[in-house]
Amino acid sequence: MFLTDQRKAHALQKQEAAVKERMQAVLDASPMLCIIADGDGNLVDVNKEAENMFGIPNKQMLVNNFKSFLPPHQPDGSDSLQKTAEQMKQAIETRQQTRYEYIYRRSDGTPLPTGEIVTPISVGGKTIIICYSCDMRAEYTAKEAEQAAQKRLKTMTDRLNGQLETQSAAITESSAAIEEMVANTRSVSNTLSKNAQNVKELQEAAAKKILASVAATSALPPSAPDRYDMICRCPIWTAWPRPAA
Repeated sequence: MFLTDQRKAHALQKQEAAVKERMQAVLDASPMLCIIADGDGNLVDVNKEAENMFGIPNKQMLVNNFKSFLPPHQPDGSDSLQKTAEQMKQAIETRQQTRYEYIYRRSDGTPLPTGEIVTPISVGGKTIIICYSCDMRAEYTAKEAEQAAQKRLKTMTDRLNGQLETQSAAITESSAAIEEMVANTRSVSNTLSKNAQNVKELQEAAAKKILASVAATSALPPSAPDRYDMICRCPIWTAWPRPAA
C-alpha cells in the first residue's frame, strides 16, 4: 500500500514536472514577456524574453529583484506595486482578463512601456496569474515624437502669432501717424492758402494805393489856367513880334 502511494506521488510529481516543462517551453517561445505569479501576487517565474526586454543576462535577476525594475509611480500617478496588485486581484475575483498600460524600468534605467494582459488560470486546483507584456517602446517613442512635434508647432505658432500681433500694432501705429501727418498737411495747406489770399489782397490794396497816389501827384487842378495860354494872352507877349515861320 505504501509503495503504491509512493509510486502515485512520484507519478504525479513527474506529471507536474512535465506540465511545467511544457508550459515553460511555450512561454519561452512567446515573443512577449510572460510573468507568472501565484494567487497571492508573488512572482514565481518569467520567460526568456525578460532578458531581451529588461537588458539583463539572466531572467532570474528579474525574479529575485522584481521591485528594482519598477519606477516608484506610473504615469497616472499611481504606485507601481499597488497598481500591479490591484490588477491581479481584479483578474482573480472576476475570473476574466484585465488589460492596462504599464511602465517598467530596464537595467540601464530607461523606461520600458508595455501593454499588459493579466490572465487567471487554474493548475492542479490552484489559481496562478500569467501576465503577458507587449513591448511598446516603438509606439511610446512615436508618441513622444508626436508630442514633441506638436509642442514645437505650438511654440512656432505662438511665436508667429506674437510677431503678427506686434506687426499689426506697428501698422496701426504707423497708420495713425500717417493720418496725423495728413491732417497736419491739410491744416498747413489751408493756412498757406489763407496766407496767400491775404497776401494777394494786401498786394491788390497796396497797388490801388500806389496808383491813387501817382494819380494824385500827376493830375493838375481843374481850376488852374493853362500856363501857356496865360503867356500867350499876356499883352507884352502879344505885342512882341514873333519870328517868321
